[in-house]
Amino acid sequence: MSGVIDELRNPLSGTMTPIIMYCAATVAIVFNPGFLAPHFSVLVVMLFLVYAGVVWLANKFHRGHILVVAVVNISAISWYIFTPGGPPDNAEGAQAILGLSVYVSFAYPLLQAFGERGIWNRPFYICGVIALALMASCFLAAHFHLFGSQGNPAFRIEVEYSGLPHLATVQALTLLVSIGFLLIHRAAYPVRSEPSALSSAICAVLAISMVTSPEVPVALALLNALFIFRDVLDDTYKVAYHDLLTDIKGRRSMELSFETLPKDYTIANVDIDFFKKFNDNYGHAVGDEVLQLVAAALDRVGGGGEAYRWGGEEFAIVFRNKTQDMSFRHLEELRSRIELYEMKLRDRGERPSSSEVGRTLRGNDDQFVQTVSVTVSIGAADTASAGRDPHKVMKRADDALYEAKSQGRNRVVLYHPSIAPK
Repeated sequence: MSGVIDELRNPLSGTMTPIIMYCAATVAIVFNPGFLAPHFSVLVVMLFLVYAGVVWLANKFHRGHILVVAVVNISAISWYIFTPGGPPDNAEGAQAILGLSVYVSFAYPLLQAFGERGIWNRPFYICGVIALALMASCFLAAHFHLFGSQGNPAFRIEVEYSGLPHLATVQALTLLVSIGFLLIHRAAYPVRSEPSALSSAICAVLAISMVTSPEVPVALALLNALFIFRDVLDDTYKVAYHDLLTDIKGRRSMELSFETLPKDYTIANVDIDFFKKFNDNYGHAVGDEVLQLVAAALDRVGGGGEAYRWGGEEFAIVFRNKTQDMSFRHLEELRSRIELYEMKLRDRGERPSSSEVGRTLRGNDDQFVQTVSVTVSIGAADTASAGRDPHKVMKRADDALYEAKSQGRNRVVLYHPSIAPK
């Protein structure tokens, strides 16, 4: 639950920004409901153009989750737009609204549960077929008026701000339960979760409940499409400039940052001590955990340092407007914090025979968990010792790093002229 609270507290998160924008758009529409009417055709064209861009980018970067979400959204809004008479002006339109609410209420949790599994593979096809089958079922149910009638008490709930005179109980409950599931799933599996399904579900609640005119759901759907397009762009940026394993900035991002460095700065090179032994003794999976541990510590370094993964077990930190002496305290605190952290490893050579045995063994950490420590060596240099060229500063920092290793590792060494170049 704390993950949900953190997600909502962060104003720049993938969930909070759409919520704020949807609410602002809803308020604007409530107070001026007629201003969208002359622009209906433009809204529809823009909507499909944005989704065309989303589909193209999702396909190019193999984002199966976003691609299926886009297809679900396109099919839902197309159903709404091309319903004869236009919802909710007649019984058929009202049935379409109810069918849509059931469709999206089940489709978005399904997509969230599947997560990102790539594109054009078996999970992608299974998810797509289930989503299309669900839509076909809801469409047929709406076509044959199987969602009830105005004579059914369950469909007599009147909502003052809604243009739908019999907003169904099933609509409100299924959509709210859907959003609740998405929030819980996003809190429990933050790495696997994608904001596009949750954003679309929130948009669907407002759009379906605000059918005062045909333009309102289309406008909100366009806003949602823009958020999904933004998500795709964010993903492409991360792929290009972030290290996927450690989730900190990568080498390309650091090289681009060289163009904006101030007059004075310090670069510190960080190397994990005996990293090859971790891989040889415990396997590459543990080696990856060590890299993630060190990267997480570097990402929280003080003094305004910017952490990057340069390659392999090598990292770098850039301190803008600081000399190497000013940066030393923050580097020493970083080194000490990593050294004091105890990393617990389960014996991977003795795997339990079943999940039941595994749960039993996990209760005895002393017998089945090994504790290891990780240390790093750090070398730092600044513009005063190497000039303004960042590559020369990195070379001096590398010389200081080798000096730290020659002195026994697990220490911070600042460059000085007596250090022999390597």
